[in-house]
Amino acid sequence: MNLPPRLPQLISDERVGALFAAPKPGLALDDEGNLLLANRAALTLLRTGSVADAAAVIAAERGRIAATLRQLVEGPANGPAQKHALAFLIGGARKAVEFACSRVALAGGGAAILLVGSEPAGIAPDPISAASAFFDHAYDAFALIDDNGRRIYANSGAAALLGPAEKIEEVIPAAHRELAIARREGYAEFSFGVLRILLRRVGSGSEPLFIVAFTAPARDEVKFEAEPIEPEEISQPTEPVHAVPAPAPEDQPKPEPEAPGTVTPTQSEAPKPRSEPPAEPEKHVPRSPGRFVWQTDADGRFTSVSPELAAVVGHEPAAVAGTDWQEAAARIGIEGADEVVSAVARRDTWSGVTVTWPVEGGEWLRPIDLAALPVFDRERRFLGFRGFGVFRDAVARPQPAKGETRAPVAEKPAPPKFAPIVRPPDRPAAPPPPTAALVEKLENVVPLHKGPASDPARPTLTPVERNAFREIAKVIGSRMKRVDAPAAGRDSKTAAPAPSKTSATAARATGDGERAVLDRLPIGVIVHRGEKLLYANRTLLDWVGFTNIEELAHAGGLGRLFSTAHAGGIDEEGNLGRLIALRSRGGEPIPVEARLLSAPWEGEAALMYVLRRAGAGLDERIEAGELALREAEGTARELRAILDTATDGVALLDCEGRVLGMNRSAEALFGFDSGEIEGRNFATLFAPESHRAAADYLDGLVVNGVASVLNDGREVIGRVREGGLIPLFMTLGRVGEGGDKFCAVFRDITQWKRAEEELVHARRQAERANSAKSDFLAKISHEIRTPLNAIIGFAEVMMEERLGPILNERYREYLKDIHASGEHLVSLINDLLDLSKIEAGKLDLAFASVDLNEIASQSMALMQPQANRERIIIRTALSPDLPPVVADARSVRQIVLNLLSNSIRFTPPGGQVIVSTTLTDDGEVHLRVRDTGIGMTESEIKTALEPFRQITTAGRGKAGGTGLGLPLTKALVEANRASFSIRSTVNSGTLVEVAFPSTRVLAE
Repeated sequence: MNLPPRLPQLISDERVGALFAAPKPGLALDDEGNLLLANRAALTLLRTGSVADAAAVIAAERGRIAATLRQLVEGPANGPAQKHALAFLIGGARKAVEFACSRVALAGGGAAILLVGSEPAGIAPDPISAASAFFDHAYDAFALIDDNGRRIYANSGAAALLGPAEKIEEVIPAAHRELAIARREGYAEFSFGVLRILLRRVGSGSEPLFIVAFTAPARDEVKFEAEPIEPEEISQPTEPVHAVPAPAPEDQPKPEPEAPGTVTPTQSEAPKPRSEPPAEPEKHVPRSPGRFVWQTDADGRFTSVSPELAAVVGHEPAAVAGTDWQEAAARIGIEGADEVVSAVARRDTWSGVTVTWPVEGGEWLRPIDLAALPVFDRERRFLGFRGFGVFRDAVARPQPAKGETRAPVAEKPAPPKFAPIVRPPDRPAAPPPPTAALVEKLENVVPLHKGPASDPARPTLTPVERNAFREIAKVIGSRMKRVDAPAAGRDSKTAAPAPSKTSATAARATGDGERAVLDRLPIGVIVHRGEKLLYANRTLLDWVGFTNIEELAHAGGLGRLFSTAHAGGIDEEGNLGRLIALRSRGGEPIPVEARLLSAPWEGEAALMYVLRRAGAGLDERIEAGELALREAEGTARELRAILDTATDGVALLDCEGRVLGMNRSAEALFGFDSGEIEGRNFATLFAPESHRAAADYLDGLVVNGVASVLNDGREVIGRVREGGLIPLFMTLGRVGEGGDKFCAVFRDITQWKRAEEELVHARRQAERANSAKSDFLAKISHEIRTPLNAIIGFAEVMMEERLGPILNERYREYLKDIHASGEHLVSLINDLLDLSKIEAGKLDLAFASVDLNEIASQSMALMQPQANRERIIIRTALSPDLPPVVADARSVRQIVLNLLSNSIRFTPPGGQVIVSTTLTDDGEVHLRVRDTGIGMTESEIKTALEPFRQITTAGRGKAGGTGLGLPLTKALVEANRASFSIRSTVNSGTLVEVAFPSTRVLAE
């Protein structure tokens, strides 16, 4: 039977982890339709408060969704999702919900059916609510942490393991490194003693979250493949097997009840028949608690024990509060507790210690694997231990030897039969030993071969499976020793004395099972502590020609084996693939590849060499290495020649800023030979005013890894050996695999600096010339205004004939021409002064809130008489919701008047001029003046925007003007931080647009 996946196995899958805080409902079912997991959105959809209630809803609808489940189970795993509408009884009414259904294959084995709703069931839940929906019911220990490892949520199991620790690193130091892996890859898995810890990222963005699952390998997760044995080989059951025999015939007489504790011969052959029919096999095996947690104080006395221990071994054996391990072992009869006592005395993390805990009633023993973590306060004062224990299957207590007696144990009714896997109850009663006849009837007995042969064709075990099999080997080995001891006593005339606890502890400490495995490996293994050789496996001894480790130690030990290791050598990290040579017993070198590891051995830390025979001979490997070295040297010479050819100077620096070498261009640039400058600080190459900038540039690379967001280099002043200075552009970059060297590239920018100085000089001359022109215009304008105003004034007096009549009509016409010319000249001088002030940046503008609609209306009223004389229609299209702009009101009014004047002048009679304002979607305010006049070409537009230039309008309109209207208008627009544009077509009109950006628009 395929067991359903456990919750940590589900969470390890990214697709299931994505359901954690999703607003869409998500359900995970096994192949039979049983609910394994539901997120908070699914509980909201089903209107249930817990996963248990949701499981009841799903179970009630299992028959209606059976066809859908069968289709998913029979289909391919990891296939495309299928849309199905599933109906559930929600709130008293049946409601159909559409799900995306798929069957996903899990990485650790097994599969699950994933149902993801198409529509959200409310908003995304908060992390604590999502975690409680996932894990409050969980059998394993789960926690939720943030990106810094800080605990956000922990269910009962995880809270007992973590205790008051705020961060997971306080309990498990390696979690900090694994958290970085999970942050980058989304998932991480690592070991801590016998505990497996899974990290799954379930958040994204700036605040990711991580699920932490604490698991340990369980016995029922491992499958055995064993060869059958004959029934007569079974003398004592190694597993508690519960079965119900076939019902006895009705006419068979029932046996007389006997006193408790007495055993009849028939009881050793078969269990007592029962008159009632046997119970129907159940489909699922009930799971007893798999682990418990415990805590001690600084003196080693129990302060708390979780109730799972009492549920498995009984209340009396679990009553250890207030005692330490030694007292509890003496009072209850815990075997192997001396290992725990020695581990507790070290005040360090320990695991892998197995004790045998008696079950209440005396007939059964429960092997328990223990592990613990020391607890310290902020001042590193020892506060005690927090630990956990993993339950193994119960075993029957060994039968006493002949002549021994045991107190009678009251019989308990036999537990019901489960199929096809039988597990002992939490507190089982001792069944009678089966005979050969009974064994033939037991269909649920899985016989184990005493010595199964290894199959070389089988795939290699994963580390998790290898650890699980090692734990199983420990338990089976301890059972066989306990079973064989009474049997040996019955077969011999004199019973052998029972082994003491000290000898059993020593046998476990020596790790005979691990050594047997290491001896079968095809690689060499050496374990040593300091100069003392602790272990060498059989493969290594065969390589070097020694019989055992004592003979090797007597011949010189490690010093003799690695005396020729200078051929390669092992670095500090022991990287695999480094070639070394072992010396055999006869002195011949044996090329091997080595890795140096740190591993526990017999309870203490030791060093382990893992050696693999090299494929080629030592001479061939050395020759290949020399060839590769020559090729590398040739490549290095080519790269050096390329650097010497480059025109830029290149220098190699260390992290302290010392020069390691320079190319020839750098030598020519600074005047130093590479040998002279090597070892000196690279600040020697710069003028004093550039020392700080160069040092800060290098420090930014060393400390932060980057100099700035964009490594754009620095301008520095180099110092030539002869005493001159030279402007340089320097770029630094990190080079090398270790990242502890830097490359500085220097480029001579003397020509660039000279060109820059020339440009700056030319710009300053232009600015001075422009300023002189503006001063000239201001002065000459002032000098011209005075006589010009007199001419205009006298002309007005003569035209009005204030001092007497002018008898000649021609004189009157001359006076009108004199007055008009004077007015034109004054207008020209005023425009010229305004334009020069704008170019010199001396125009006084008073920026304030300006209503463009109001100014446009006023300007149109002023120009209306002129438009009427020219028989031109002026219209407006002003936006009613136009916000005010920041501008100078006087200059804006002049802009509008100039534009209207130009449009009226160049529009024929019967034409139109339209003034409009609008607010765009980008938040800009536009003022537009459009006419139906003669228009212009692109070249004429460029001419019209130049001062004192007028376009040729013969035959297309009226001439006149100063040639400063549009240039002055454009300058005034730009002075108000707006943009000016003209679009025109010949004989179709002109559109002039003034756009005020959103930064100049006032929000209402």
